[in-house]
Formats: sequence, structure tokens, C-alpha cells
Amino acid sequence: MRRAALAAALLVASFGIGRTSGGAAEAESSAAAPPQIQKVPVRVLQREVRVRTELKVLTKPKPVPSRAVPKAGGKIVNYAPGCKLRSGAAASLRFIEAIVGRQIQTVSCWRSNAQQWSLYRSKPHLAAYPGTSLHEKGLAIDVNTNFLRRFPRVRTLLHQFGWAQFAPSWEPWHFSYRTVG
Repeated sequence: MRRAALAAALLVASFGIGRTSGGAAEAESSAAAPPQIQKVPVRVLQREVRVRTELKVLTKPKPVPSRAVPKAGGKIVNYAPGCKLRSGAAASLRFIEAIVGRQIQTVSCWRSNAQQWSLYRSKPHLAAYPGTSLHEKGLAIDVNTNFLRRFPRVRTLLHQFGWAQFAPSWEPWHFSYRTVG
């Protein structure tokens, strides 16, 4: 029983779960007195914390260092004709496509080192130095800009499901999965 009371106090302090509302009189005296705790079953509190944690993960993904391959990365797989990605990135895009109801129009996905060298030689101001590109790791896509204009919800969903943009104003088409770069 003591463990449950401690967990309940921690949840009140951290999330405000289980706190009773007493109005203005309680707000004035809250500085002096500790908050009152309702008796709420621990199972209910655990479920609320899990839901709040899941919502936090979906709405604000945390990027990892650009050199690290995310655990969800996996091996390189065919995502669409002419487009290869890491399995985790491909699964994320398929999930977004299921929500939108159409295929995301990608211009560029995985590139070999030779393709990256060729692109770097022709556009050194746009392309990353070979060996440092997330396209080479299968963790980046370039989305058709007209597609993004026609379907602005896709950009929002990409951000919600682990895709980030390094420089949205400079490269509005470039998205990287679970990393920034």
C-alpha cells in the first residue's frame, strides 16, 4: 500500500494526475499545504501515464545524432519502384500513406556512394559530401514540392511520425527519419 501511495504522490507532482480541485481558496493555501491526493487505483494511474507518454512521443519526436542509425532503421528495403529506404523509415512512410490514402511522391531516396559523388560534383552547394549523406544510409527522402503544396497535411504527418527537416526554408523537400541532417 505504501508503494501505491508513493506512486500516486509522484504522479501528482509530475503530471497533476489525481489532484483534487478546490477552487480559489485552495489556490491561495497551496503554497503552504501539500496537494491533496485522491484515492485512485494504481492501474488507472499507470494507464494515464502510458497514454500521456505515448502522446508526447507522437507529437514531439526526439532526434538522435546524425551519425547514429536509429534502432528502428533495419536493413535497406524497396519502399517503392526506384526508391529504397531503411525498413523502419519505409514502415513509417507506409503508415502515413495509409492515413492520407495516397502514395507519397518521392523524388530521391537511398543513393549509392557513386551516385552521391556524382550529385556532389554537379551541385556541391546542395548535396552533402559523400559518406556523410543520410540518403546513403537510407534515412532521407526528397518529396515532390508540388505534392507537398497540394497535400499540406503530409508535412504535418511526416513530422509527427519521426521525419524531421534540417533546413525547412532552404530545403523544404528534404526529410530525414529520426535524425536531423
